[in-house]
Amino acid sequence: MMSREQYEPAMLKANEEAKAIAAGVEPIMIHARSEDAEWQPSRADLHALVDACCDLAEVSQRSGSLSSVLRGYDPPATIARDIGQALASGALGWTEPPGPVGVKLTEGSAAVEAWKRVSQRNPALWRMEIIERLQRAPNVLPAFMIRQLTATLRLLNDGTGESPSLLMPVPKEGRGRNPRLARQLEERMWEWIYYQHGAGRRLSDAIADVAEAVSRSPQAINAWRDAWRDRDKASHPFNPNPMSGRIKAFTEGGTEDLGRPEIPKFEADQMRQLAEEWLVATTPVKAET
Repeated sequence: MMSREQYEPAMLKANEEAKAIAAGVEPIMIHARSEDAEWQPSRADLHALVDACCDLAEVSQRSGSLSSVLRGYDPPATIARDIGQALASGALGWTEPPGPVGVKLTEGSAAVEAWKRVSQRNPALWRMEIIERLQRAPNVLPAFMIRQLTATLRLLNDGTGESPSLLMPVPKEGRGRNPRLARQLEERMWEWIYYQHGAGRRLSDAIADVAEAVSRSPQAINAWRDAWRDRDKASHPFNPNPMSGRIKAFTEGGTEDLGRPEIPKFEADQMRQLAEEWLVATTPVKAET
């Protein structure tokens, strides 16, 4: 296992090498991403995509990222997945009908509408299509995942009315009736805090106002900001944290690099309205009796 000091330079180098490999097949990928039904890759195109995937595998192995806990964010693997999808579609796409079985299509764009009609009018048939395609189409997913997914979809079609455990939603504990809305409101109230700070108020005073409005401590309000930063980093592991840039621009009064972020203006009582909505969203859900 590489140390952190070894890993970061290796990943930066791997990222640059991966981008260079991707650039070599970009003319092919432009056609592949366009979903143009008329375009068919040539044998030479497919060979170029295979070579690119093999080259990316070597880059990833040299960087040591496959042995890292961050392997899901390995830049060469991310690029290889995009190229691999184009390769699979180009080499094997002809093995699958473009639309639902038994539906005659007049043009390529008609497939999307046909799928929408089947999914809306006959969900059971739509699930069977997914089951059959998952079972027969080549893929790199572990076999047990395919078996669990197909078994789950079959259970929905067996007429018992039973809900598969795999599809049961799990509410986030301790966040009340609407966790997603609560997070959005927390981010919005932090925007209010920085709007106030940008207008000349002390940051601690603005935080205290929000804390009072939601009946929480200032430390809890700071925890909202930390959680927002963590969510941004989880989405963009190798990119600068968007929230950090926004905070830096406000705390430093704007910079030449970042400029003042575009945060909407707030009405005088808008923070109180946000706080009231947050209190409703975080109200515990009463257990049914």
